[in-house]
Amino acid sequence: MRRAALILVTLLLACPLFAWPGGGFDAFRLPAVLFLTAGLLGICFLRSAREGEHPPGPAPLRTAGLLLLGIQILSVPFAAHRVDAVVPILILFAGVSIYAALRSGVISRDEAAGLLPLLSGLGLLVGSIGIGQRLLGQQAVVLEGNRNYSGALASILLPATVAFIRAGRPAARVLAGAASASLIALLLLSESRAGFLAACVGLLIVGAALGFRRQGRGAMAAAVALLLLVGLAGAFQAGLQLSKERMETAGFRLDLWRSGLQMLRARPVLGWGAGSFAAEYPPFRSEAEFRYSHKHAPDAFLEVEDAHSSWVQTAVETGAAGVLALLLVAYVAARLWRYYVVHAPDEERLAPLAGLGGGAAAYLVAGLFNTLTLKTSPTLLFWIFLGLLAVLGDPRPWRRSGRAGEGKVAVPAAAAIIALFGALWTANTGLAEAAFQEGMRTTDAKVREARMRESLDKNPYSTQSHYQLALALSSQGRFNGAAEEARDALRLQPYRVEVLNHAGICVLQSGGDAAEAESLFRRATDIAPYYYKSWHNLGVLELRRGRRGEARRLFSRAIELNPNHASGYVNRGILNVLGGEGEAALEDLRRARALGVDVAGALRSEVPSAQNDSRYAEFFR
Repeated sequence: MRRAALILVTLLLACPLFAWPGGGFDAFRLPAVLFLTAGLLGICFLRSAREGEHPPGPAPLRTAGLLLLGIQILSVPFAAHRVDAVVPILILFAGVSIYAALRSGVISRDEAAGLLPLLSGLGLLVGSIGIGQRLLGQQAVVLEGNRNYSGALASILLPATVAFIRAGRPAARVLAGAASASLIALLLLSESRAGFLAACVGLLIVGAALGFRRQGRGAMAAAVALLLLVGLAGAFQAGLQLSKERMETAGFRLDLWRSGLQMLRARPVLGWGAGSFAAEYPPFRSEAEFRYSHKHAPDAFLEVEDAHSSWVQTAVETGAAGVLALLLVAYVAARLWRYYVVHAPDEERLAPLAGLGGGAAAYLVAGLFNTLTLKTSPTLLFWIFLGLLAVLGDPRPWRRSGRAGEGKVAVPAAAAIIALFGALWTANTGLAEAAFQEGMRTTDAKVREARMRESLDKNPYSTQSHYQLALALSSQGRFNGAAEEARDALRLQPYRVEVLNHAGICVLQSGGDAAEAESLFRRATDIAPYYYKSWHNLGVLELRRGRRGEARRLFSRAIELNPNHASGYVNRGILNVLGGEGEAALEDLRRARALGVDVAGALRSEVPSAQNDSRYAEFFR
C-alpha cells in the first residue's frame, strides 16, 4: 500500500501541470485531484483496519484544518445559492484530507524525503512553461490562467527549491538550483507584486531557519536568491511596478477590501456563506472600484468574481469564525514548524523543513493579495507542504498500534466516498465549462446557443451560461426565450447588473410588461447607481411611454456618468428637437455624430420633419 500511496502523492504534487485544453484551467484539475484524494483516503481506510506503525499523536494542525472546513460547511445555510459553496469546500476538503493522510503515515519519512527532488522538478517545469510562454509572445500564466496566480505558484515553490540546494545528492542539488533560477525568472515575468513579496518572505524564513541552526551555506543560498530576486526586480521593473497605473491596482484592492469589510459588518459571525462573494458583492460595490475596473472597458459591466484576497474572501464568506480558524491554522503550523526546525537532527533534514515552511508561509502572504483559496494548485501545495513537514519533522518515534475502532475506520472510508462523489460532480461541471468555453470562442449565434444549452444540461446552476444563452437568443430576435434565460440567471444571482438590464430590454422587445422592465432597470440603478446604461435604458422606457421630460432627465444622467455615451446624446438630442430647443439639440447631435452615430438616420426615423429644418441640414449632407 505504501507504494500505491507514494504514487498517488506524486501525482498530487504534479497537479499544477494538469490542465485540459479547451476547458477552464481548474475545470478538470479539481476532479482529478479529488479522484486521487479518494484513492489516498481509501489507503488510509485499509491501513486503519490493520495493525501497524502509526505516527505519534495528537495532531493539532489536523484539528485546526478540520475546524476551518467545519466552519465553511456551517456557513452554507447562509448562502443564497448553496451550490456555489461546493467548489471552495471541495478544494479545502481535498487539502485537509491529503494533509491528514500524510500525517497518518501513508508514506514513510524516507519516502517523503525521496519526494523532494520531484518538487524541484515541478518547480523547473513550472518556471520553464512560463518562460516559454513569454518567449512565444504570450503572458507568463503557466497553467493557472492569470499572471498573479502563476506568480503566487512560483513564490510557493521557490523557497523550497532554494532550500533543497543544500540537501540530497549532487544531482538533486543541481536540479534544485536550476528550478530556483527558472522560478525567479517566472516571478519577474509574471510581474506579480504579491508573488514577489511572498517569495521574499519565504526566502527570509528559509535563511533565518538555516542561520539559526548555524547552517551558513544554506543561509547563504537563501540570501543569494533573495538578493538576486530583489536586484533584478529593482533593476528592470522598479519603474513599472511603481508606475501610476500599477499603483492604481493597489487602490482598486483597497476599495474592494473596504466593501468586503462592509459585508463582514453586515454578517459578522458566519458570513454570507462559502462561495457567495461574487453573488452578494454587487450591492456593496463602490463607485471608485467600479471606475478603475472599467478603465479599459468603459462600455461593459465587469463583475468582480472574488475578493482578491484569501483572507478577505474568508471573512466575507465565513465571518469572524472563519478568519479565526484560518489564523489558527497559520499559528499551529508556525509553532509546529519552529519545533521541527529546532529538533532537526542534521542539515539533510533541516533544509527541507526550512524550505517547506517558507513555501507554506509564501502561500499565506500571497493570499493577502489574491484569492488562492479558490485555486486548486496553490491550496493543494500548501497542505501537501504541511503534510511533508509533519512526516519529515516530527522527531517522536512512531508507535505500534492495533486495529482502530469502528469509528476511526469509518472516517477515512466516508471521506473517500465524499471525495469520489466530489470528483464525479466536478468532472460534470468541468464538461459544462468546456462546452461554455467552446461556445464563447465562436461568433455564430446558433452554434453558441447549442454550446450554452449543452453546458446548462450538465450544470443548470451556471449564471454565465444562462446569460450567454440569453444574448445568443436575443441576437437571433428570439426575445421571449432570451428574457426567460435572463430571468433564470437572475434567480441564481439576482444582483447581476448587466443581466438585469438585458432582461429588461428583452421584456420590452418581446412586447412584455413594461412595469416588469421598469422594475428590472430600477433594481439595476439601485445596485449600481454609477452605471450609465441602466439610466439610459430607463430613459428609453420613459420615452416609449411618452414621458419626455423624465426621459430627458434620465438621458442626461447617463451622459453625466459617461460623457462618451453616444446613444445618450442622440436620444437627448432628438428630445430637444421635438421640444424646439434647437441650440441644445445641435450640441447633442454634433457630439453624437463625433462619437460615430448615424445622426441623419436617427432623425429620419424619429423626427422626419427635421429633414426640412435648415437648422439640421448639416446632418443630411
